Amino acid sequence: MKYRRLELAELEVLEKEFIQFLAANHITAPDWEKIKTDDLEQMNGLLDIFSDIVFEKTLDKLQYLEFIAPLDIKTFFCDKEKIYLLGLKYQSGKSINFREINLGSDLVDLIKDPSTSFEIYSAEKSYQSDRKQELFKMIENGCLISKEGTLYKTLDNWKVAKK
Repeated sequence: MKYRRLELAELEVLEKEFIQFLAANHITAPDWEKIKTDDLEQMNGLLDIFSDIVFEKTLDKLQYLEFIAPLDIKTFFCDKEKIYLLGLKYQSGKSINFREINLGSDLVDLIKDPSTSFEIYSAEKSYQSDRKQELFKMIENGCLISKEGTLYKTLDNWKVAKK
């Protein structure tokens, strides 16, 4: 197995896709019920294969990740060859917790507030080994997938405006 087996809650969300996967492998609903009771090794193998397929497709398409800590935001743009980090670290001013505010409008208001101080930072690096494996590890360590990359783009615009 390349990644990890999907958890039950994740499989439930992907029930339709799992049924299609079984059908593509010529496994009918009665066949699946029989496999679940009579052949745990085959059942586990099918779940592992399906899980790897889901992660492969997700990681292929993935462009943005976010990690939100109480006083620090890390956003990532995951290009094909490099990963780019834009971060925002609280320095002083109003008491805040990034996990408790609306990271859209509230964040913009905080950034504009002259009584609150932030440091914006950036970095980039090439992937050390396999892009998908590195992104998977980041997700397993708490990063969340962002479909649109709104937070990354907000910080990028703010960084450009500060120059």
